[in-house]
Amino acid sequence: MKIENSNNNKIEQTGIIGDEGMDLRNLAIDHIERAWVNIVGRVFRQTPVTKIEDLGELHHNVELHKAIWYASTEILPHLEVQVIVDARNEIFVSTGSAGYVDFNINPIRAGMKTPVKCWIHTHPFGSAYFSGTDIRTVRIWKPLMKTAYVLGGEDHFGFWFNDAPNELEIWNDGEVVRTQTWGTLGEEE
Repeated sequence: MKIENSNNNKIEQTGIIGDEGMDLRNLAIDHIERAWVNIVGRVFRQTPVTKIEDLGELHHNVELHKAIWYASTEILPHLEVQVIVDARNEIFVSTGSAGYVDFNINPIRAGMKTPVKCWIHTHPFGSAYFSGTDIRTVRIWKPLMKTAYVLGGEDHFGFWFNDAPNELEIWNDGEVVRTQTWGTLGEEE
């Protein structure tokens, strides 16, 4: 698994300074990684494929989403977390501040293989929607990204896929409750 910590200088904004903040970030990343390894291992043993990258759409797994949400809200003091699942089913985890996590990852330097299967990030304040920054991110990455999730709570998330690039389906308790739409310039409609 590949790991990248971003916004380490913003840890001071959370009130957790120094080694304790890094320990919590590392613990959160480790929690997500362990959940991913368990999911991949379990699915790999249950299927006839011989390569992990052929396992399919593992990023839709509720267990993974719960692990990411737990890391963002219980391990970390309500800090954003993002997970990128690349074309080989490798994950890239980073943590941010209370309101921002950086998508500034150089795919070549990080060892990421495109296309990105999924970008998952949290809004730990409890609302699943795409901010203007999120809209710009999916617009920029659309040619190289298949799907995205924004997690706003357990059973509350937004789901984007590049077949409908200007829409985010917002789900709550197993149902689509609304669709967020935006124009080609990124403004919400």
